Amino acid sequence: MVDPARYAFPDYDALLAVTEVRIDDTPKAWDGEGVLALQPGQRRLAVEFAALDYSAPLQLRYRYRVVGEEDTWHAVEARYRVATLANLAPGDYRIEVEASDRHGRWTGLRLAIPITVQPAWWQRGVFHLALAIGAALLMGGLVRSRTHRLHARQAELERRVAARTAELAATSAALQEKTAELERASLTDALTGLHNRRYLAAHIDADVALCRRRHVDAAARGTPARNADLVFFLIDLDHFKRINDASGHAAGDAVLVQMRQRLSACFRDSDHLVRWGGEEFLVVSRDADRGRAAELAARAVAGVSGQAFALPGGGVQHATCSVGYAALPLQPALPDAHGWADAVALADVALYAAKQAGRDGWVGIEIEGEAPVGADLLRAPQALFAAGRLRVETSLPRDAVHAALAGHDAPGVARAGDRRPVR
Repeated sequence: MVDPARYAFPDYDALLAVTEVRIDDTPKAWDGEGVLALQPGQRRLAVEFAALDYSAPLQLRYRYRVVGEEDTWHAVEARYRVATLANLAPGDYRIEVEASDRHGRWTGLRLAIPITVQPAWWQRGVFHLALAIGAALLMGGLVRSRTHRLHARQAELERRVAARTAELAATSAALQEKTAELERASLTDALTGLHNRRYLAAHIDADVALCRRRHVDAAARGTPARNADLVFFLIDLDHFKRINDASGHAAGDAVLVQMRQRLSACFRDSDHLVRWGGEEFLVVSRDADRGRAAELAARAVAGVSGQAFALPGGGVQHATCSVGYAALPLQPALPDAHGWADAVALADVALYAAKQAGRDGWVGIEIEGEAPVGADLLRAPQALFAAGRLRVETSLPRDAVHAALAGHDAPGVARAGDRRPVR
């Protein structure tokens, strides 16, 4: 048990040290004493630094600024702790570096690195003075001859620039708004306002990578992975064709639109809610615990059947749904063995079993055992079931669910009695 009130933030302030100095990509030995000097022709200086805190180094934050050039602090990541200076004018500067502890508190300790940039001969004041005098004498006559014409044209040019700038700003703003609208439309289902398959394809890979990394890290620590699963729920409205046939397509569309509110009430804002096709919805529960998947599936079933749907014209329509779910990784001991499409396919198998076992309920399927399950067996789930490799959780009659799984064909293959024509 953890008592947050008794937790005390550490007050350790880690020292900062320079770990590497490179001038024009060439390492330079520097013991931290004296001034770093850049000779004429040397254009780039990179100073790498680190806080001497080894408890959680990737949680530290760093920032630096170059006194003498600007006072702005530049934040850098813990993986790339480098202050880079390029094309500095001759003069004296000072790089100041600060670091935070692993809780984000800036320690107050500061590393100061003095730097001097030596001027080339053509950067010295005497040369500049002579060059300025010569240029002034040469340009004086030209300037006087053109001044009158420039003044005459200046007002006209300013007027044209102002008008063109305003026009371009308006056009740019309109284009940005239109682009944003098109992007949102391309990722959203036009009827329900839920995400579509294109949105899921664009975002799911990052979620899968995070899920796998958490399981791998937990295995390396020898601890169970907590809140590290992706649970895929396929939710299908039962007998939806009857609603369209009896009340019209407008009534069916009204039911689909209201499904967004029902699903939003059952799942978190961080979960992906996707209209998968027709009357079928896919919910991807992120940072989830597969042990709570049955609770979420039951909540979705109750959320659909517990309240009638409002129809155009004032009528109501009662409806139920069937839910099938599977969690990724399909085999926690082998987090990289299967992709998210395999999890959706297994959830589709579970949804089929729920439809065949009576509807208005849920079925969850999980692969048991650590022996790898290849793609050929995933395409024939009835063989996995016959081999005792599928663990089933359900709210429906278990014998009916088992019978459906025992006779299930490969997902996507046409078969007699397929669930899709009999919704």
